[in-house]
Amino acid sequence: MKLSARRFLAASTAAAVATVGTLAMTAPVDASAPTNQIVAKKKAKQPRYGMSGNAYGTLITAGALGVASDKTAHSWVGCTLKNKGMDTALVGADVLPTSTFLDLGVVDTQTLARKGKKAVQAGFPKGTKAGTVSTAKVADVNLVGIGPLNLKLTGLSSEARAWVDKKGKFQTKHGYNILDIQANTGIPLLDDLLNTSTSPLGTLIDLLVDGVVKGVVIDQVVNGILKIAGLGEIRLGKSYGIKKKKEAWSNSVVLEVRLYGLDGKKSDDDITVKLGHSRARIVKGLKPGRFGGYASALHAELLDGVLQTANLSHQPLQCEGTNGKWLKESVAGVDLLGLGFVKVDGVYTEVLGKGKKRHGKATAGARAETAKIVVGGNNGLVVNAISSQAKVKRNKYGKLTRSTKVNLGDIYLGGQQIDLDQLLNPVLNGLDGLLSSIGIASIKTHVVRKNKNGVGVIALQIKLLDGKGADIKVGDVQAMIRK
Repeated sequence: MKLSARRFLAASTAAAVATVGTLAMTAPVDASAPTNQIVAKKKAKQPRYGMSGNAYGTLITAGALGVASDKTAHSWVGCTLKNKGMDTALVGADVLPTSTFLDLGVVDTQTLARKGKKAVQAGFPKGTKAGTVSTAKVADVNLVGIGPLNLKLTGLSSEARAWVDKKGKFQTKHGYNILDIQANTGIPLLDDLLNTSTSPLGTLIDLLVDGVVKGVVIDQVVNGILKIAGLGEIRLGKSYGIKKKKEAWSNSVVLEVRLYGLDGKKSDDDITVKLGHSRARIVKGLKPGRFGGYASALHAELLDGVLQTANLSHQPLQCEGTNGKWLKESVAGVDLLGLGFVKVDGVYTEVLGKGKKRHGKATAGARAETAKIVVGGNNGLVVNAISSQAKVKRNKYGKLTRSTKVNLGDIYLGGQQIDLDQLLNPVLNGLDGLLSSIGIASIKTHVVRKNKNGVGVIALQIKLLDGKGADIKVGDVQAMIRK
């Protein structure tokens, strides 16, 4: 049967359309085609940037003398892909009560991890993809009794930044500053020069380098370190930044002081003090961490929150864990406001993260110990041997088990020894009036906090009579294991 030209054309067109439709469903997609699927894949391949950083006011270490005070006013952000931040403060603290050479004023620290628009709001350049910034500020420091060179330094500050710019390149910025130095060397002419200079820090360094006081106060200057014969060394500031293909970090310290021990020379019995430290780091391709938590021996807010102290001997449990070892920090003792109202002795914290695999068996722990806390003077509230522990375990099936422990030693109130039940029920035992006279509103112990990945506990929580919930938390610890 013959087809007309019109009918043949129509039949051919229909067959062609059907064939093209079949090919569209079965043929592979052209990789160069701008399909929605390809766009989605490109978005999924955007690099992940991990951010971390920390800042602290003081860090004191020693060898044979056994005096140590780990990080005070410690702010910390780590192992994060998200916008996170931490602020902290320490006010009028005597961080080394057994020594008289160091007197510390107000300390403020801040650590921020920021992405996109929030990074720009935090002071990073326009177009920044992600960045970390840490700052440390110390209002004033008195270094007393370091030979004739007695110094008062005002306005100490440091900053460290690390970020990824809009082109994907890693950048750093870092630095430190001291607004003013007042010297009391015992040499009137030198004191006049140091104390009236428009740039006292620069003048001090110039004088030392030029040898104006060589043989009188300073033994020698080597690599920016001022060596005081028989007494110690002072380094006025140090900062640096390192940029690599897949990471960058920066570090700043305002002041380092090393006091020689009994032998009068650099050796293992020296005391070393770092003031105003800040550090920032960013890395490309951070893998999600499994662990979390912290151990803090003491956190307090005083005088309606206007004066507050940061987490004392605060130690975070880093996301990658601790390779199965307990990591330790300690503080010899602190008088929080320099007024004797809140004093602690023998502070100690530890954290543990054990388990190398992303899934499977793992253990996390945090514990804190405080030898003694005194609130309201020696005739106020005195609690000895305070300890707390939080621990979690996940088995190979992902099941989580939690445990907490708290212990308190001898307790004294108004000079008289009491037991724990009397302390926790002051109204029934007629002690509420004495607690009120000290300024204490309420006391709790073994305060447990649970979440889906772990548990935390506070050994002793003391709320103050300021009307707005200011309190003191002793032995605040938390441990977590994510699935």
